[in-house]
Amino acid sequence: MATTTKITLTKEQISEIALALRVKEDKIPTEISIIAISPEAGERNNMPKDMQSSFSPAVIIT
Repeated sequence: MATTTKITLTKEQISEIALALRVKEDKIPTEISIIAISPEAGERNNMPKDMQSSFSPAVIIT
Protein backbone atom coordinates (compact mmCIF):
# COMPACT_ATOMS: atom_id res chain seq x y z
CA MET A 1 0.00 0.00 0.00
CA ALA A 2 1.19 3.47 -0.76
CA THR A 3 0.21 6.78 0.68
CA THR A 4 -0.16 9.74 -1.63
CA THR A 5 -0.50 13.48 -1.54
CA LYS A 6 -0.26 16.32 -4.01
CA ILE A 7 1.41 19.69 -3.89
CA THR A 8 0.36 22.77 -5.85
CA LEU A 9 3.42 24.70 -6.98
CA THR A 10 3.68 28.47 -6.73
CA LYS A 11 4.71 30.59 -9.73
CA GLU A 12 8.12 31.06 -8.10
CA GLN A 13 8.59 27.30 -7.70
CA ILE A 14 7.54 26.68 -11.30
CA SER A 15 10.04 29.30 -12.49
CA GLU A 16 12.80 27.79 -10.36
CA ILE A 17 12.14 24.26 -11.59
CA ALA A 18 11.95 25.40 -15.22
CA LEU A 19 15.24 27.23 -14.88
CA ALA A 20 16.94 24.25 -13.23
CA LEU A 21 15.65 21.84 -15.88
CA ARG A 22 16.20 24.33 -18.73
CA VAL A 23 12.65 24.00 -20.05
CA LYS A 24 9.86 26.49 -20.64
CA GLU A 25 7.65 27.26 -17.66
CA ASP A 26 4.53 26.07 -19.48
CA LYS A 27 6.05 22.56 -19.53
CA ILE A 28 6.07 22.39 -15.71
CA PRO A 29 2.83 21.10 -14.15
CA THR A 30 1.11 23.18 -11.50
CA GLU A 31 0.61 20.11 -9.30
CA ILE A 32 2.93 17.23 -8.49
CA SER A 33 2.04 13.96 -6.80
CA ILE A 34 4.11 12.33 -4.08
CA ILE A 35 3.88 8.62 -3.37
CA ALA A 36 5.42 6.86 -0.37
CA ILE A 37 5.35 3.34 1.01
CA SER A 38 2.98 3.24 3.96
CA PRO A 39 4.37 2.00 7.29
CA GLU A 40 1.97 -0.97 7.12
CA ALA A 41 3.24 -1.97 3.66
CA GLY A 42 6.84 -1.66 4.81
CA GLU A 43 6.10 -3.92 7.73
CA ARG A 44 4.28 -6.49 5.55
CA ASN A 45 7.25 -6.54 3.17
CA ASN A 46 9.66 -7.10 6.06
CA MET A 47 11.36 -3.71 5.68
CA PRO A 48 13.35 -3.20 8.88
CA LYS A 49 11.83 -0.39 10.96
CA ASP A 50 15.19 1.35 11.32
CA MET A 51 15.49 1.51 7.51
CA GLN A 52 11.99 2.82 6.74
CA SER A 53 13.04 6.44 7.26
CA SER A 54 15.94 5.93 4.83
CA PHE A 55 13.60 5.67 1.86
CA SER A 56 12.49 9.00 0.46
CA PRO A 57 9.06 9.37 -1.06
CA ALA A 58 9.00 9.25 -4.84
CA VAL A 59 7.96 12.37 -6.69
CA ILE A 60 5.81 11.55 -9.67
CA ILE A 61 5.23 14.41 -12.12
CA THR A 62 2.08 13.90 -14.12
